[in-house]
Amino acid sequence: MFSTAIIAVLVVSAAMGRGAWRVGKHAERCERDPKYRRRWYYILSLCYIFFAIIFVALAVSDRDPWELINLPFAAIGIWACFRAASRIVVSPGQDSH
Repeated sequence: MFSTAIIAVLVVSAAMGRGAWRVGKHAERCERDPKYRRRWYYILSLCYIFFAIIFVALAVSDRDPWELINLPFAAIGIWACFRAASRIVVSPGQDSH
């Protein structure tokens, strides 16, 4: 029982370390490659759009009309991500690698 707990802690620690390493690599690539950074802003804005659609669908179906309270936050997120993505300048000949 004790060895199972130790192994579980080691596995979780390794998974968290790998996740932290991947986040670091992602941040480095976002700093180097403006196309990649702009793509991630667009992906994040699409996630906000998806959640806004879910909020509206829940309010329309009368399951939970209070979901519309979250709609301004989603709208601000969509606006901020699209604005940040539009401000990133990518030169035409720049490679994404």
